[in-house]
Amino acid sequence: MIEIYDDFLTPSYHKEILDFVSSGKMEWFYTPNITTLTGPELGLHGFSSHLYDVDRDTPNNPLVSLILPCLFQIQDYLNSPRIIRARLDMTLYHPYCISHQEHTDMDIPHYSAVYYVNDSDGNTIIGDMKVAPKANRVVVFDGDIVHNGHSPCKHNNRIIINSNYDVR
Repeated sequence: MIEIYDDFLTPSYHKEILDFVSSGKMEWFYTPNITTLTGPELGLHGFSSHLYDVDRDTPNNPLVSLILPCLFQIQDYLNSPRIIRARLDMTLYHPYCISHQEHTDMDIPHYSAVYYVNDSDGNTIIGDMKVAPKANRVVVFDGDIVHNGHSPCKHNNRIIINSNYDVR
């Protein structure tokens, strides 16, 4: 299953998320490899911010409070009993639109979702399907499908919310 939905959130709610994560109020944390926890690779760095993880305490902060309704909406669409984890990722400009590492997010059965916060380039490849980053678009898919993203080469960054959901 791979499904794409444009205009997923109401325009005003989407704008609130975009404005916050693009502002000086947003706390981003440097990540040497935006795809995996392996060592740094040239061009694969970016910034991320932890939103939710079922296995650890999630701090109550304005960002989490702002994003949780989006995650619940995806959860309801998938008819999933729970959110497993979620994070905000910012992939940075690279002049060669480099491809990031192919991966699955988890080793257990799950659904994955990518919500595109801003208009950008740097497609997400899910199996053999290309999904272009478009603000307020979400793509949901079976988590066992290998996927990867690309760094943008026409925009300064590509901001997504990556989230995973239980299939039980």
